[in-house]
Amino acid sequence: MTFDEDFQKIKEDLSLVNDCIKIMLSNINAVKSDDKSGCWNIEYIRPEINYYLIHELGHIILAKEASYSYFAREPNENTNQDVFDYINYLIDCFANYHSFNSEYYPLYLNYIDKLLNLIHRGFVFTNTHELLGGYLGFYLEFKYNLKVNDKENRQVDIKTYLRNLKNIIVQNSQLYHQLFQKINRKLDDFEFLRSTDNPEEIIKFCFDLLEILPFWNKEFLKYQFTLIFQNIDLSFLE
Repeated sequence: MTFDEDFQKIKEDLSLVNDCIKIMLSNINAVKSDDKSGCWNIEYIRPEINYYLIHELGHIILAKEASYSYFAREPNENTNQDVFDYINYLIDCFANYHSFNSEYYPLYLNYIDKLLNLIHRGFVFTNTHELLGGYLGFYLEFKYNLKVNDKENRQVDIKTYLRNLKNIIVQNSQLYHQLFQKINRKLDDFEFLRSTDNPEEIIKFCFDLLEILPFWNKEFLKYQFTLIFQNIDLSFLE
């Protein structure tokens, strides 16, 4: 089968057959809605069926189920990139829950195994935001998006991965181990929210997590959320 034929089958399998979805070759993987054409545009590095394509489709599924297209949009130019990246790590986990609870789960599992193989290479400190964002996302993926048997079979590697990632963050920043306990407790709310179609619940989850982090004040965060999540009343963040 050609890529176009494979892609059409995926759209059918994920109940997206009636959606206008355009694939554009790019140097990044991303998805955005086009209000003028009514289409979803997926920027994609290479035309093949892999984890990244299904993941981007997950953003579309999430946006449709929540009736909120901003779960599948790029930030505007005034958005703080660090804030957006943290939010994106979290929204990615909702997207994966919606897209890989399907026959494409093996692609997700292969992606997870590649992540866990990084244990043997060790982590290199880049910057606090990048590694901490990764910690938030991987904690949710490992704990709540993996199937039970797959999680149990990888439990040692998962604990080692998260522990090593946390340690390198603590060693190279002003964050401390006790803060991660607070972060983890809030992350665990994902178990009860991952299937929600209420955009307010998803946005509030992201806001509450970012408010725990010691990088900004509440007013700054609220302003950034108004830039990222438009066309929705954010008074529930008060």
